[in-house]
Amino acid sequence: MESSKIMVVEDESIVAMEIKSSLIDLGYTVTAIASSGEVALNKIAETQPDLVLMDINLKGDMDGVQTAEKVRENFGIPVIYLTAYADNNTLQRAKVTEPFGYILKPFEEKELNISIEMALYKHQRERQVKASGQWFATTLKSMGDAVIATDKNNFLVFINTMAESLTGWKREEALGKNLTDVFNILPDNLGNSTVSSVTQATQSGVVIGLPEDTTLLAKDRTAIPINGSAAAIKDSRGKIIGAILVFRTIEKPKQAQEALPTKVGNGSRTMMDDIALIQTFVQNFIQGQPILLSNPNLRTEPVADTIQLLGKTEGLIVKAMLTEKPRSALVKRSSRYWELIHQALFANSFFPIGQIQGDGVYRYQHRPIPTDYQMHCTNALELWEVWSRYNNPNDRPGIPMDIIMLRQGTWNPIRDIICSDGKTFELKTIGDKIAMDTAEMVIWGKKVEQGSPADSSLLPVS
Repeated sequence: MESSKIMVVEDESIVAMEIKSSLIDLGYTVTAIASSGEVALNKIAETQPDLVLMDINLKGDMDGVQTAEKVRENFGIPVIYLTAYADNNTLQRAKVTEPFGYILKPFEEKELNISIEMALYKHQRERQVKASGQWFATTLKSMGDAVIATDKNNFLVFINTMAESLTGWKREEALGKNLTDVFNILPDNLGNSTVSSVTQATQSGVVIGLPEDTTLLAKDRTAIPINGSAAAIKDSRGKIIGAILVFRTIEKPKQAQEALPTKVGNGSRTMMDDIALIQTFVQNFIQGQPILLSNPNLRTEPVADTIQLLGKTEGLIVKAMLTEKPRSALVKRSSRYWELIHQALFANSFFPIGQIQGDGVYRYQHRPIPTDYQMHCTNALELWEVWSRYNNPNDRPGIPMDIIMLRQGTWNPIRDIICSDGKTFELKTIGDKIAMDTAEMVIWGKKVEQGSPADSSLLPVS
């Protein structure tokens, strides 16, 4: 098991070496020791530690509290404060930085060990909750299907542009409304309506297809034939917190059922549309649950310690490893379903970290997203266009943190991008220069200023 990486920020050299010795004895890796806030920020960018032990009373232009605030804003790395004393004003400032712990000097190794392990566990759980909370806004932004999401009480919390168009309800009007007010379905001959499908999904946790010949009654009373499915939304602990509806118009009623409700679980299959099947496949992969799913175009098959997604005409599309740490998936880029799979993985902080085969298979792995960054996946040309509009490395001293990129599994601040011939770029990060073609895929993040809305679009690679 790989040891956790700890960085020490302490301006007393003897104390710093004692802390380093204790950490090594406890089995941790010490990435660096910094004696000032400025040095600490540079070292963090270079070494990417899992946690920072921060002396609250640092000397210099930035004290420990100011440095911790920069760490939280720019890197999203947990900080534990160390101090022998602190006045009340300093303590009040420290609380605002949301530290993951507070240790009084002198301390025992056991106390240090417990504080670090609790902080790492808490940070991991917070990342999982954050990824779950981003699910609605980032997963289906580019889809042509209509999407509506509700809380567990059937009140709307999300509606995309296509759903606005079909229902006739604008987002600002729809949010907070009961599902039946916005997604108004004409009852069938048995008296079933929208709520019955959504209620089944939220109560049982299975994917439910909308009945055949379902008709949506829009706000202007237009009757629109649709099909689709409803599924439960679960948090990181598997608790059902709401439901999601994915639907689309049809020109005429289907002659054969394409969304037959059946139980989803080990040893069983369900018929659903391609998008719902891919989303369910990704969620079950993330949760480590081998599951059997199928529809006329796609199917999933558990094989040994993997779960595979196969196409009727394409064969193997995704091979997801359930026991690897960190969990990873191999995705065929040339598949017609690649963009849907990419969006579903991207929304859960799984990013393509490299091409592993010459036939266009990419490995996706989970990577934590630094706090206050909006993630994008584009070609290198679009990144350069954003950089040229947004950033000037001569505007301010120090390491620019406005735009970061995923490189060799870690997030690195971009210092400059140079385009010499219009076909290739040179990207400069800390201690590295990277040559890229304009069409090469790049995962990058743009810092979102506090108080300004984040751009919820995730730009697919063209």
